[in-house]
Amino acid sequence: VSTQSTWGSMIGLGAMLSFICYLALQSLSVGSVEDIISDIGVKPGLIPTMASLPVIAFSFAPQFNVYCIYDRLKDKSLPRMSRVSASSMFISSMAYGLTGLMGVMLFNNNVRPNVLSNFALTDMGFDAVRALFGVGIFLTIPVVCLELRCMLADLVVSNDGGDHPIVHFVCAAAIVASSCGVAIAVPSLAFVFGLVGATTTTIMSFVLPPAFYINVYNSASNFTTLNGFPSRFVALLCLIFGIISVIVFTATTALYGG
Repeated sequence: VSTQSTWGSMIGLGAMLSFICYLALQSLSVGSVEDIISDIGVKPGLIPTMASLPVIAFSFAPQFNVYCIYDRLKDKSLPRMSRVSASSMFISSMAYGLTGLMGVMLFNNNVRPNVLSNFALTDMGFDAVRALFGVGIFLTIPVVCLELRCMLADLVVSNDGGDHPIVHFVCAAAIVASSCGVAIAVPSLAFVFGLVGATTTTIMSFVLPPAFYINVYNSASNFTTLNGFPSRFVALLCLIFGIISVIVFTATTALYGG
């Protein structure tokens, strides 16, 4: 799994770089830089901005991989892990930001939530980028399914039988088959990202951590301070923010995410 995930990550990164380069070449061929900048000056309004928030919240979903990444570091330390996290977030932010910016440059208001679907299927250059994305996703399936497969195996059978090859295969096949079914049934990728970001990701990022913290440190004397504020107060604010975000993001996705 380690070697396969490494190759999958490298191919996925290569696909993303190829995608950005392809978008850059296409967007620069549209017109002058002045025309492109004038076309971008569009104010989306409140509703599209609210509809984008659940998708932004979806970006917190990969945080469960932090422990796996930390375990694979050669020299394990919090400063080193902080540098890895900061560099990965910077690269991801730049990649997604450039992709969105150049998507607007090319298609203006006609840009779709999945920029890949804006390009024609007969575009041979972009078909190569699609192929790279497909191979990268295929190679990272074991890593993406690892956590869910282990939990599903523990629920179905005992802890001792979770590593049995048959249980491994059945759980992985069920996860992949259900994912393919959802992908076929739901036409909008933005709706899936928005729904997961509004519910699972928001609960996992902003609701459960402060709830666990408050539950563990149930005595006021055990709470410390965070930047001069009582940590219990900060945790309570985070919990309230998370609950409100789940309600608002879910409603926004249901109304405007499709």
